[in-house]
Amino acid sequence: MIDRVAEGSGVGARRTGTRLSLPDPYMDVSARNRRRTSLIGSERAEARDPERNARQAREQVPEQDPERVQQALFQQPTGVKGRAEAGFTLIEIMVVVVILGILGALIVPNVISRPDDARVQRASADVRAIANALELYRMDNGNYPSTDQGLDALVSEPSGYPEARRWNPEGYLGKMPMDPWDEPYLYYNEGRSYDVYTFGADRKEGGESYDADIRYSDL
Repeated sequence: MIDRVAEGSGVGARRTGTRLSLPDPYMDVSARNRRRTSLIGSERAEARDPERNARQAREQVPEQDPERVQQALFQQPTGVKGRAEAGFTLIEIMVVVVILGILGALIVPNVISRPDDARVQRASADVRAIANALELYRMDNGNYPSTDQGLDALVSEPSGYPEARRWNPEGYLGKMPMDPWDEPYLYYNEGRSYDVYTFGADRKEGGESYDADIRYSDL
């Protein structure tokens, strides 16, 4: 800094005889240039040292705890955990109940009716088999068994009229079956025609659906 002794009453000077301090713009120019050159040189040196810059960057990043990172990865979301603990809502339960009711209305009647359907089908098959055996009997003996002789004539040789002149010793049925309702099959002969039948589930003549009579003449 340039110091001058104040003399007289010039502008910016004090008459006390002390040194006069000039303003900052009058600072030594060469000193300022040297400072600027030093700053530029240090910046270039840092740019040429990438390892140093990377090391400083790593030092600025805080280290993370591995255990905390693992807990964060496997932690269950709060919403899912809360829903699992809460269970099903009332609406969800009602929807399930309605669906089960619909399925029951569709499936249960079919399941319940299947045994009755099976009995009707079995009875129809038995009546046809007995009718086939009666045809074989007529081919051998020239006539059908009488109503009194009954269906037992297909299993054992009958007596009475009409006589079974060429009855097959092996019989025409191995065993006379019972109907699905544990009743014997019924038979009547009107000379040149006959019928084999069962009264069905109600075990009495007439009826509808599963109670209806099952007759060979209707098959």
